[in-house]
Amino acid sequence: MNHEPTNTGYSRIEVQVPNKYAPKNLKDYHFECDENTLITLGVSSAGRLSKMPLYLESRALAELFRDYLNQLFTKRAYCDTYSIVITDVPFSKSKMDARRKLQHSKKVCAKLGI
Repeated sequence: MNHEPTNTGYSRIEVQVPNKYAPKNLKDYHFECDENTLITLGVSSAGRLSKMPLYLESRALAELFRDYLNQLFTKRAYCDTYSIVITDVPFSKSKMDARRKLQHSKKVCAKLGI
């Protein structure tokens, strides 16, 4: 599958899980959030839930990694209640986003063996 990098944009991967399944350090303790409230978390290149979303060079690479995460998440407590959201950001002038995109994409490609 072709995962050519975009010049200025990127794809962002986030995971939505019920608050009760989030790790303690990532739970939302706001008074309006109960255990079943869906919260949006990031995911690392290793497949662990985190505060920061994953920035990837292309949608195709994001979809490949989503397939990997779906397989990985079958063993987790939230296996029936999560959803993975891929958001395409067509343009960004942020140097931080560009740096994250390159770093995260390199790690994901290594993890997927491509």
